[in-house]
Amino acid sequence: MRYLCIVIALVAFVVRADAPKAATLESSMVEGWLVGAYTNDQTGKFNHCATSVRYQSGIYLIFSIGRNFAWSMGFASPRWKLTRGAEYNLYYYIDTGPGMSVRGRAVSSQLVEVVLTDSHTLFESFRRGYQLTVQAADDKFTFNLTNSSKALAATLECARRHVAPTQEAATNPFGPRQQPTPPDAKPSIAQSDARAEAAVVVANVLSAAGLPGFRVLTYDETPADLRLHHAVWVSQNLAGSLRIFPRDAAKNVEELASYVMARDAQDCKGVFASGRYPTSPETGAARLMTGCSSTNAPVDISYTIAPRAKGGFYLFATMGTGGNAEPVKDAGVKLHEAALKSVTGR
Repeated sequence: MRYLCIVIALVAFVVRADAPKAATLESSMVEGWLVGAYTNDQTGKFNHCATSVRYQSGIYLIFSIGRNFAWSMGFASPRWKLTRGAEYNLYYYIDTGPGMSVRGRAVSSQLVEVVLTDSHTLFESFRRGYQLTVQAADDKFTFNLTNSSKALAATLECARRHVAPTQEAATNPFGPRQQPTPPDAKPSIAQSDARAEAAVVVANVLSAAGLPGFRVLTYDETPADLRLHHAVWVSQNLAGSLRIFPRDAAKNVEELASYVMARDAQDCKGVFASGRYPTSPETGAARLMTGCSSTNAPVDISYTIAPRAKGGFYLFATMGTGGNAEPVKDAGVKLHEAALKSVTGR
């Protein structure tokens, strides 16, 4: 109960700096994250929904979505002694994605808020990302985004539920409105390097696997929701991707495999199934499969996780739709064997 009280008090602050203190409308736990709705005490009306989670460092990571669907990210610690209203230069990135320089504002002595860009791509990056890294002055903080997909989805649904349905933004809060938002920035230099590496690795592995007619998409061709992946390819009846996880993103293959299966389970709106083969002691690589059966579009995915020579891991994915898992399984086996030879030399 004490934990809930502390978190509720903290997330109630995540509003505009000039807003009055918020009162709690509702709160619930979603996969370890606290999700709540809060009012404006001056008007008594709904003000924002927020979700938060506490890390072993004692720092809380908080996301807030307001009644106008503007959103923000916050960091809080009972140990901090900040100057209210002070601003700080911060730099953050998700996994190996592009870095963002932002300004954080101390909205209390224990909490810093960062207003986030109105971008569907950024929202999905936080939902699907593995690790958030934040650089602040001489300190560097890392936050595993475990279960952020369900927590952010619940927070968005909370805001939608409390906002009047007549508001136009409620139909697509992160899409373009009457005044379109600027297009998402091109990849940073580090992101471009990762994409260049991934494109070469994918081309070599797919060629060695003997998968015919594949084509690696350019950055501009890649759907916004898939730009977290460093290479995306398509063929006649299959599609796939390669994502590079940095050295400190996962302790080992088992941790990354568990994350992948948990993420797919969260995203599945139907019957979910998964399975994995034992990790190879010779190569350190793992193979797993997930499937989601739904009335709209059954999806089967075959994964290979392989160690990267520079540190970190390669995550290869082969995907097919239609409910027939055999082509995905067959292609996944070929890609797995080719990846082991190409990446690990085994």
